[in-house]
Amino acid sequence: MILYIDIFLFCVVMFVLNAYINDIKMKKIITIITLAILCIVSGTRYNIGGTDYFAYKAIFDLVPSSFSLEKIINFKESYNYEIGFISFMTLIKSIGFSYYGFTLINSIVFYYIFYLVIKRYNYNMNFIIIVFLYKMFFYNTFISMRQSIAILIFWLSLPYLKSKKYIKYYVLCIIMFVFHRSAIVLFMVPLITNFKISKRMFGIILLGGIISYIGVKFNLLNINGSLSSIFNTVFSSDKVAMEKIAFYVAEKNSGMSIFYMLEYYLIAIYVYIYYEKICKIDENAEFFIKIFICMLPFYTLLSSFSIVTRLKDFFFLSYPIMIIYISKILRKKTLLIYMLAITICFYGYYRYLVNFDNGSLINYKSFIFNNEVSVFSKID
Repeated sequence: MILYIDIFLFCVVMFVLNAYINDIKMKKIITIITLAILCIVSGTRYNIGGTDYFAYKAIFDLVPSSFSLEKIINFKESYNYEIGFISFMTLIKSIGFSYYGFTLINSIVFYYIFYLVIKRYNYNMNFIIIVFLYKMFFYNTFISMRQSIAILIFWLSLPYLKSKKYIKYYVLCIIMFVFHRSAIVLFMVPLITNFKISKRMFGIILLGGIISYIGVKFNLLNINGSLSSIFNTVFSSDKVAMEKIAFYVAEKNSGMSIFYMLEYYLIAIYVYIYYEKICKIDENAEFFIKIFICMLPFYTLLSSFSIVTRLKDFFFLSYPIMIIYISKILRKKTLLIYMLAITICFYGYYRYLVNFDNGSLINYKSFIFNNEVSVFSKID
């Protein structure tokens, strides 16, 4: 537990340094150091990450040890995992790495692309990292490695989405889909980003979100039943997907807490109040508001169906950026805004840590200190 608290505090200190240093090169160095530390923690975790960690290990042990398209296709037909992820595992294994080498390489790729994405924008990158600790650090770097790859590709696709280069965007969507089926939702994102959204429309959308949330909580809308029917139709031939759907439908109290919806609306109300001013901050502002809107259904209409709510992570990047925009508008309250945001992030970070899988993440172990573990495969 102390390690995790130290990690969070370290990231806060680096955020403060980033805020007070004017040299752009030093800002980048501070960000790189922060991400490097997180990369080591995520990439060298040892037997930590819930059942997914061991499921991925079992698949890694079974995938072909040489890169052959025929073998990969046969493996997919037998185990029904996405062909992109199987290919990625096979490639790493064929080079001579063990599963522990794979988790480390996956972590390096994740944080490297994360850095490439956030350095595009003229924001405090270390604040984005603090929100990342809360929203994605554990789930997307300790647990779900398939979806994390798809998320990274989506972030890389944002310039194509913004500039309406849809052929390139949809090509990347296909690549995302072969890594994780959840990327199917990204094919619909242009329906939101392609249209002009006024302040009035934004307000109507927020009101619609509240109404739908009430409808779901009081069982006025049978969203779970409708989604289950749709998924059963779309993924009827996918055994792995069908098993997951059945598990989440049967699991009681698996939806999102009202805390997350209230947290979203705390930010959204300020975005609504200062909508016009935020849109004028920079060329990306209006686009990121639309990406922020994409998160709304997962906190409201779809909040009771946990297998769907994880899709919100694709749009995470808009979350800290909205807070940064608000702080730019309310300059005199910047310190208060960041203090409140960091406090909420720490609460959510700690809450996830102690609640996930009955606290299985708390006792962190790294394979760096285990002499019996190697990142390379044993040669028979």
